[in-house]
Amino acid sequence: MICQIAERAEKPQHYFMAIIAKDKFERTLNYAQRLLKRSVEAISYVAKKIGNCTKSYINFIADKIAEGRYPMAQVVRMVEIASSKKQPDRYLIGILKKGFTPYE
Repeated sequence: MICQIAERAEKPQHYFMAIIAKDKFERTLNYAQRLLKRSVEAISYVAKKIGNCTKSYINFIADKIAEGRYPMAQVVRMVEIASSKKQPDRYLIGILKKGFTPYE
């Protein structure tokens, strides 16, 4: 996993040595753990329906969905609610920050 992250860098050798350095290794493991918790299915659905596909937006949404441990049915419901609003990307962020509680 760490090698795959380093391959995307401009200078993979230097980046690899930087992320496995003794003082940064704990932070690297936390980052890799966050990546593994993300649901690819949920993120691809959000990106397709909401439309805001900036890297920082997708990363934030992915982390919030993983942090809240939302099942796919709740993710679909959140995206449906957000897509009916004027600014769906901001509305979805608001839902995830406050926490989603279904009213059924």
